[in-house]
Amino acid sequence: VEAYLILLEDGVELEEAFAQSTALPYDLEIEAGLSFAEFGYNNPTHPHSWAWIDRPVVIARLLGSDGMRGVGARLGWRAPLPWHSRIHLGVMNATNEVATSFGGEGEEPGAPTVGGRQFTPVDVQSPADLAWLVRWENAFDVTDAVVAKAGASFMAGPNATGPDGETRVSGVDLAVKWHPPGEPEGFPFVTVEAEMLKRD
Repeated sequence: VEAYLILLEDGVELEEAFAQSTALPYDLEIEAGLSFAEFGYNNPTHPHSWAWIDRPVVIARLLGSDGMRGVGARLGWRAPLPWHSRIHLGVMNATNEVATSFGGEGEEPGAPTVGGRQFTPVDVQSPADLAWLVRWENAFDVTDAVVAKAGASFMAGPNATGPDGETRVSGVDLAVKWHPPGEPEGFPFVTVEAEMLKRD
């Protein structure tokens, strides 16, 4: 069980609170609660562990300035490959205010959203009213000093542009880190991260 809080000027906000089981057969894991969507490389990362001050602009525009998160569940499976390879299948309520591309667009009912469209509240009445996610991530050693991580993500769910509004976000990501072996302090290192996203 893990929980993370954000300290704000006017109080404390719950960032994440979830339970996770990794003791399941067949290399399965289950997570349930309030958590970041495991979309891409950047979104699931807590702000205190960023290597920069602000979230990248494209991530903030498509997944929210605080990151796409919500109440839901996720099933993970580690594929039996010679390198680390994991597939995530998840579902979450996308009607909260941080679900920028989904039910969280707009500030209040009647407020204009991206493209001048009107905000229409999204009610969760069936599984079709939830945001669904699939992610495939891989990590492998290129050399003794270079590690690479690569992934592909897809998320789909209703948006706030009307009763039939739907959003699909897809992306690919790559991170490469150079760190000489035998350096226990973690320095020096060089990390290069890249992410490409598309929203329909």
